[in-house]
Amino acid sequence: MGNLNGTPADDAKIHIAKGIAATSLIFFVCIFIPFFGIVFSVLIPLPVLHCRSKLGRRPAAWVIGGTTVLIALLTGGATFDVFYFGQLMLLGFALGEMFQRRLPVEKTVFYACAVYWAFAAAVVLFASAAADTDILSLVEGFIDKNLAISVAYFEKMGADPDQMAALKQSLDKVRFMMIRIIPGTVAAATLFAAWFNLLAARRFFAATNVAYPDFGPLRTWSAPEHLVWAAVASGTMLLIPWQSLFLLGLNVCLVLVAVYFFQGIAIVSFFFEKHDFPPLLRVIVYAFVTMQLMMACLVAGIGFFDTWFNFRKLERRVEKQ
Repeated sequence: MGNLNGTPADDAKIHIAKGIAATSLIFFVCIFIPFFGIVFSVLIPLPVLHCRSKLGRRPAAWVIGGTTVLIALLTGGATFDVFYFGQLMLLGFALGEMFQRRLPVEKTVFYACAVYWAFAAAVVLFASAAADTDILSLVEGFIDKNLAISVAYFEKMGADPDQMAALKQSLDKVRFMMIRIIPGTVAAATLFAAWFNLLAARRFFAATNVAYPDFGPLRTWSAPEHLVWAAVASGTMLLIPWQSLFLLGLNVCLVLVAVYFFQGIAIVSFFFEKHDFPPLLRVIVYAFVTMQLMMACLVAGIGFFDTWFNFRKLERRVEKQ
């Protein structure tokens, strides 16, 4: 992998400045054009991942530190935005570390996400102690604040009064569910961000002459077959009239939907390659699938049932790497 050996100091500084500029630009798009915020925020790890792989740990750390300071200055201190974008940059750094170790793709993604989750948990614990409140109250306050902002936004956009009244009446139920599916939602979102950046890095690295791990053809990737039993168990929990089991099953299902979505996308990519679909059409389909919830669930379903139907007619691996 690339490092600082043989790289002039001035050249390294230029790459660091470019990394800070690219990450900050994505931040500005997310903040000032909220409609595109979720779509563009998933790209935050990529500049750090690129810098880590091309220059090494220290320059990547400078990109994270410089961008964090800039965001903090623009947002007025240690805000949620600073934490959120800092976490995503850390995810890019962790992916770069895994790239260096030449691990299988599953371990690369999982270990990088584990670093993200561990750091997030540490920050939440620290914030809870600093605010002298328990974690649940801290999370409830954050959810309440964001629900209030969402309601105000819809009212400002001129939403139908009857629909707004119904929304306000259901806020307690929405709040209850949002708090309890945070573990599964965060885990699934982190897996998606890590996988997306891993795929995006392949082309980006090739264009900038940076070494990329040999993960093999990802369009033939499949989730471990035994994972299907976790899906069956979590789905069964959703049918049991016991709230704790239902919520546990729901959180596990959210994570597994993300995993099988990756397998479904691999299947779509496999047939795109097999039938030589035009690149522009591929981009349109991928964008549509990513932005449409029903299509994303359909793709995840394809990935799940591939366990039995083997749509790509691949030879099943006896051992998982």
